[in-house]
Amino acid sequence: MSGLLGKPLAGLARAFGYILLPKRVAKYWQEISLLQRLLERLEIDCVIDVGANRGQYRDQLRELVGYRGRIVSVEPLSALAAGLSARAAQEDPLWEVHACALGATPGTATLNVMATDVFSSFLQPDASAPFAAANTVVRKEVVEVRTFAALLQDLQQRHGVRRPFLKLDTQGFDLEVLRGGESVLSQLLGLQTEVAIKPLYAGMPTVRDTLEALERYQFDIAGFSPIAPGTQFPRAVEMNCFAVHKSVK
Repeated sequence: MSGLLGKPLAGLARAFGYILLPKRVAKYWQEISLLQRLLERLEIDCVIDVGANRGQYRDQLRELVGYRGRIVSVEPLSALAAGLSARAAQEDPLWEVHACALGATPGTATLNVMATDVFSSFLQPDASAPFAAANTVVRKEVVEVRTFAALLQDLQQRHGVRRPFLKLDTQGFDLEVLRGGESVLSQLLGLQTEVAIKPLYAGMPTVRDTLEALERYQFDIAGFSPIAPGTQFPRAVEMNCFAVHKSVK
C-alpha cells in the first residue's frame, strides 16, 4: 500500500496493534520476523550469503528485514556474479561480492546450470522430484571453489568481522560448505540453511542429515520457515532452517 492513502491507514493500524503489509511481503512475514529478531539479538555485524543468485536475499535484508550491516554475497555463476558486483558498486558500500562457490576443499568444480538458474547445483537433479521442468541441466560451468574457513578469515582480517551470520542456499551442497568451515564454525553466532523434505537432487542430504550435522557442529534450532510459500501446498518440499550456536546466551 502506498501514496497518501497508505500512510494514514498504516498509522491507524499500528495504533490498534496491527501491521499492514503488501501481499508479496505478508507471505514471507514469518521468515522476515525471525530474521529480524535473530540478527538483532545476536548483534550480527556481517551476513554471508552463500548462493546469492541475483541478490534476492540481500534485497530482503535491506528492504524488509532492516539490516544495515555488512553483507557478503557468494555466487559462482560468472554472469550473475558480475551483475551483483555492478549493483554493489552502485548501490551499497557495505555489500561485496565473491565470484566463487564454497565447498569442503578449495579448487575447481563443474556446476550444473539449470533451466531456472536458482536451481543450479553441483548435484544432478532428480527427474522424479518436484520442479523437474525448471530443474533441468541446460549447460555446465567450471567454477572456483573456496572454503568458508578461508573466506571468514579473510573478512576478519580486512573488515574486523566478529559476529558473523551464515546463510546457505546451495541446492544440496550446504553441508559441504559447513565441512569446509569446520575450523571456524564455533565463531558463527547463527546460520540459515535449507533442509529437504523431498530431495530435488541425487544424493542430496536429508532433513535428518542436516539436523544431525547442526547438532554435531554445536548449533541449536531457532525455527523453520517455508521456502517460496504457496508453491509447496499441500506437501512441503524444502524449508529454511535457522540455528544459533550453543555458545549464545
